[in-house]
Formats: sequence, C-alpha cells, structure tokens
Amino acid sequence: VSQSRYGSKLTWNIEVDDASELHFSQNNLWRTFALNAKQFQQVTFAKKFEKIRAFIKGKSVTLQDTFQTTIEPISDAYPDLNVESNQDSSYENLWYFTGYASDDYGIQSAQFVYRILINEQDNRSNWKSVSLKINPSKTVEIVHMLNVELLGMKPQNILEYYFTATDNDGVNGSKIGKTAVQRIVKKSVEAYREETLKNKQNL
Repeated sequence: VSQSRYGSKLTWNIEVDDASELHFSQNNLWRTFALNAKQFQQVTFAKKFEKIRAFIKGKSVTLQDTFQTTIEPISDAYPDLNVESNQDSSYENLWYFTGYASDDYGIQSAQFVYRILINEQDNRSNWKSVSLKINPSKTVEIVHMLNVELLGMKPQNILEYYFTATDNDGVNGSKIGKTAVQRIVKKSVEAYREETLKNKQNL
C-alpha cells in the first residue's frame, strides 16, 4: 500500500521492451494503450482508495503482470495552533500573546481576529482582523501585543478574539485553522475603584 496526500498528482513511468500494448487498470477500470516507445507514462490523482495494475502484451508473450499497487489517499489536517495570553503585571490594559502554528504544507499567514461587545447582550458587533508578521515555514512563532485601551474599550466592554493560521496547500487549496474564541472583560468603574482602594490599604 502506498500512501499519498489527497489530490496529489501521481505519475506512473513504466519501462517496456518488445511490447505492443499496455493494459492499465485504475480500480478495475481497464484501458488499453498502443505502445510505440520503450517507456509508458500515465497520470492519476490520489482521491480514493484504489488498486493500480498494469499488464503488457507483446508479439511473443500473452498478457503479463507488470506491476500492481494500492493507493491510500491521506487527507491533510488543518493547521495546528496554540496561543497563550498574559496580562501585563503593571498595566492592566496591555496583553501579550505568544504561541505557534504548524502544518505539513507550511504556514503562509496568520491573523488576530477580534470584536468589541458593548455588554453581554450585544451580539451585533462586526469582527475585525489584524495580519500578524511571520516567517512562512512549517512551524511559525505567533507573537502579538495588544493595548485594549487603544481599541476604544470602555468599562464593562468585552473583547472577543481568536487567532487563525492559513496553510500553503497548493494541491487542495489552503485551509484555515483557528483557536477557540476567548474573552477579555474590561472592569467597571466601581470595580476599578474598589481595587485601587484595596491596594492603597495594603501599602
């Protein structure tokens, strides 16, 4: 059994000698080709589990088994992402995000996607995206810094966000992996005052 990525182009080069015909079977669907050279080439695509067989016929031989194999297409997985968040210890509006994205075909782009909700009942805010700077490769580092105050967040607003990574699959088209949606809730004025007062009392 030969494993190939789903949709991959497979080129079969068969050397022949003293043969006039080649019978090629793809999953028991036979086709006959007249031979006028010592090499035969046929192209198939790995889209399903199937058996490939070939026979030749010459002046002095009857049908003879040339080769046979079985193709097992392997579906490509979505990019894998792992991103962690950390709040600045001295400035609560500043957040740091670090992690990685990986894929067998390579990562070609990554984005930070977010929206700001006025409150828990708000579900109409539009999503926005920010392209992240990466060095395209099979495994890329994700680094992002965010000041929620610069986004215009007000007390009790909610920031929903996630990260995406797009692979470089030129066979089946690019696939996008993403993290789960996370939330950052900006404290209310009352909660901020209470925390400030508590910190002063602890001095």
